[in-house]
Amino acid sequence: MFVLALSLLSFSLPAGADSNALLGVGVQDGYVTVSLRLIEEPRHLLLARLQEGLKSEIIFQLRLYRKQKGPLSFLGDHLLVEKRVSQLAYRDLFENAYVVESPDGRKSRFEREEEFFDCFLQLTGAPLAEASGLPSRDLYVLARIILNPVRIAPPLNIIAFFPSQKGMITSWVESTLTTPGGRKP
Repeated sequence: MFVLALSLLSFSLPAGADSNALLGVGVQDGYVTVSLRLIEEPRHLLLARLQEGLKSEIIFQLRLYRKQKGPLSFLGDHLLVEKRVSQLAYRDLFENAYVVESPDGRKSRFEREEEFFDCFLQLTGAPLAEASGLPSRDLYVLARIILNPVRIAPPLNIIAFFPSQKGMITSWVESTLTTPGGRKP
């Protein structure tokens, strides 16, 4: 299913950058949709933390921009939409399964590690904005992934100021928004 969905989207990596994220952007059912996947996963680190009974978190940051042209272009591009989608993962030791909590509260259980990583480390077809209300040209999406192998709940989150856990932040990846016919929305 993921392979089919990705084949309909345009993918890109930033020119001259080595990013750990793969970005796909398209228009589906009247919405701008984004798919984002972590390429180089720190599986051993995640598995070790989950086996210890800790929760891990992945945050997908998505931004839709319109290029600014003309005399005001030095002010930068115009941010139209920004969205953060986070997923939590933990190991249910009683049922011997990995659990992924979606932003909508839905829980998915996986017995096999491969299925778990496929679900947890990617965002597939997430709606970002309604395509009908957007300008018709010069649109692009920037996205990045923040992976926290250990999620610390408040009030203990002050510990995050002291970087002892090795998290991961990918560089921003960019993709121009085009429709299947090659037209801009």
